[in-house]
Amino acid sequence: MFATAHYIGKDPMSTNSADYRAALAMLKKIRPYITQFNSSGYINAAATSASPMAGVERCG
Repeated sequence: MFATAHYIGKDPMSTNSADYRAALAMLKKIRPYITQFNSSGYINAAATSASPMAGVERCG
């Protein structure tokens, strides 16, 4: 919620419940487009080649 509050221009350390409701409303809008809210799934997918980026070598 900290990053979401900051993104919508609210104080991430706010004690105002309206700020948290606003952050939650924003998260609900983007929820259909989010598969995970943590990075461990992406790390595991890359390790098992389940990610589209797995196996892509760095050029340069």
